[in-house]
Amino acid sequence: MPSLPLTNPLIAEAGMSDPHALVVDNVCYLFTGHDVGFGISDWVMPHWRIYKSGDLQNWEQVGIIDPSDNYMGAGNTSCWAGDIVERHGRYFWYFSNRKESTGVMVASSPEGPYVDALGKPMVDSFDPHHLRG
Repeated sequence: MPSLPLTNPLIAEAGMSDPHALVVDNVCYLFTGHDVGFGISDWVMPHWRIYKSGDLQNWEQVGIIDPSDNYMGAGNTSCWAGDIVERHGRYFWYFSNRKESTGVMVASSPEGPYVDALGKPMVDSFDPHHLRG
């Protein structure tokens, strides 16, 4: 039996990882990692991507969150799992620097631009989804 190619049920793009959704005014935003090392034995994740959809069928990439805009720095390829929350009209992107640390960035729109809120790691742990109470 021939193997079937891997496909993403929402967005026809290889390498999308750890998606987190946020709905704002009937628009769904999807925040994902992006593994450009797809097909090799390690993760090479140079940024996070932001997509949006008004119908959950048609998706448009509307932004990138780049590690050069936070303490991780330009050229970092350890953009692991993230999570997005809204509070008082501001959008907080909690992100993992591989297994090293978790940081936070903030924007006034879900599409960004996101800036480093602290200029340093928030905690020396990873996978910010587990930080939620």
